Amino acid sequence: MLKKIITVFVIVIAILSCMDKKEKARLELNAGVDAMYESRDSIAVVHFKNAVKLDETNPEGYLYLGNMELSAGHFDAALEYIDKALKIYPEYGEAYRIKGRIYFIKGDRLKSCENYKLAKKYGIPNLDNYLKFCR
Repeated sequence: MLKKIITVFVIVIAILSCMDKKEKARLELNAGVDAMYESRDSIAVVHFKNAVKLDETNPEGYLYLGNMELSAGHFDAALEYIDKALKIYPEYGEAYRIKGRIYFIKGDRLKSCENYKLAKKYGIPNLDNYLKFCR
């Protein structure tokens, strides 16, 4: 059994060494999403951090890290990651939606509305329940 595990590990390492960093980052993101949906949050975070180390230009890894921090109640850390995603991709509607949620939870209605409006502007549907409180 140990021999099979070692063999599989060597094969995985060999395959990964042939890929470029963006491909490896995509695999890490996918593994992180799988772990997240299986409620293995600490493992998901490791994968998302690996993804952003491999490809600092992909906003998706930062978005997922921000979402994980939000889920853990670490709002300031969540905002930092979301802002990194938006710095890379300023029209990232989902990032604005998450940012709006963070500010809503923090009780900052003005910033919440501002971000929900931007989320809608950049293509996120079904925000009417959030926007109805905005002026």
